[in-house]
Amino acid sequence: MLKIAAATLGPEPEDMIADLFEECTHLQVYDGDTGELVEVIERNGQSDVQLGQILADMWAEAVICGPLRQDVFDIIAADEYSITRYNGVGMPAVIALKAALDYKLDVIRDPIDGIGCIGHLLDQHN
Repeated sequence: MLKIAAATLGPEPEDMIADLFEECTHLQVYDGDTGELVEVIERNGQSDVQLGQILADMWAEAVICGPLRQDVFDIIAADEYSITRYNGVGMPAVIALKAALDYKLDVIRDPIDGIGCIGHLLDQHN
């Protein structure tokens, strides 16, 4: 199953993607093949790093979110996991999911105030 997570402000598919990853209250996990919501993870005081590790441990293919800080970005974007980060700010999760599956969302290549993916740096020099 292709797992795509959405960092949202609530547990429902109509809830909005958080403006920043650190502001999300839930991770909604969807089956990317069917679009079905298969799991909802409530933050419950967990840090961004802990949420990032949850995404890594479940081998999520992608996360739809807002900008991320360096510490969680480093986990999610690590070569070991290479979780794609789609910017879905301003959209309900269910709409953002469809846009991500249709490759209509921008990829978040850099963390807040940090250096992101090496490929992005190489693009800047070519």
